[in-house]
Amino acid sequence: MERAQKFHDISLQRFGVSIPRRGHTIDNLFAAFSADMDVAEAGANYSSVNLPFALGCVYAHDFEGACRMGVRSSIFRSPFFAGAGFVGVKYLASPD
Repeated sequence: MERAQKFHDISLQRFGVSIPRRGHTIDNLFAAFSADMDVAEAGANYSSVNLPFALGCVYAHDFEGACRMGVRSSIFRSPFFAGAGFVGVKYLASPD
């Protein structure tokens, strides 16, 4: 509570803004998804979208399994191939 009061006092002094004791109510909030999905070699990836299905994907340019990220080889076993290669994102819903 002490820090909150200090923040309130500094804001009022510096900006001439008085913050209500219970804070401000947020009526609308707009948020977006963002990611930097590096697959295998970070500078050699391709990205694509499938708009009807609201899907996004990032994949390695060669799918040759060149993985220089220090990943344990024991995770690459059937039915998966020995390498990095594909990441997908599904956008589920938006608020009404």
